[in-house]
Amino acid sequence: MPDCRPLGGEEHELLKKKHMEESELLKKKKQFKFDHVFGPHASREEVLTQTCPVVTSVLDGYNVCVFACGQTGTGKTFMMEGTSDNRGVNNRTLEELFKTADQRSCTMRYELFISMLEVYNERIRDLLVENSTEPPKKLEIKQSPDGTQEVPGLVDAHVHGTDGV
Repeated sequence: MPDCRPLGGEEHELLKKKHMEESELLKKKKQFKFDHVFGPHASREEVLTQTCPVVTSVLDGYNVCVFACGQTGTGKTFMMEGTSDNRGVNNRTLEELFKTADQRSCTMRYELFISMLEVYNERIRDLLVENSTEPPKKLEIKQSPDGTQEVPGLVDAHVHGTDGV
């Protein structure tokens, strides 16, 4: 059995303080609600089945966010964007959105706008900013007075169909 010296008085107090700080951090964590969380083996069809009705609910006045998170290399971009032969969740749900808007066009006229961002290494990047020689704007998530989250300065693009997206 290796020899270990007992903690000194000051070391014991530092360890105790660190444990209390960690406990406080755990108590302060914000809780989030999700409509659905997909496991690592979820198929694109499973994701589409859940997301299409949510995305088309924007036509009824709801704000929608489809959020993909995970470690680098886990397939988030492939799931969301796909390829030209195997389109991802973004394009396929938007096709459904425009199809539903078109079906309702005899009773309602819609104007659709999209924003798209990436959070990577705690930095927010606007994915709709065209290539520019100017340095990117620093974007931050803010809470609006009504309690919703927004990113001021994010490009809001008017779209008329999936080609525009």
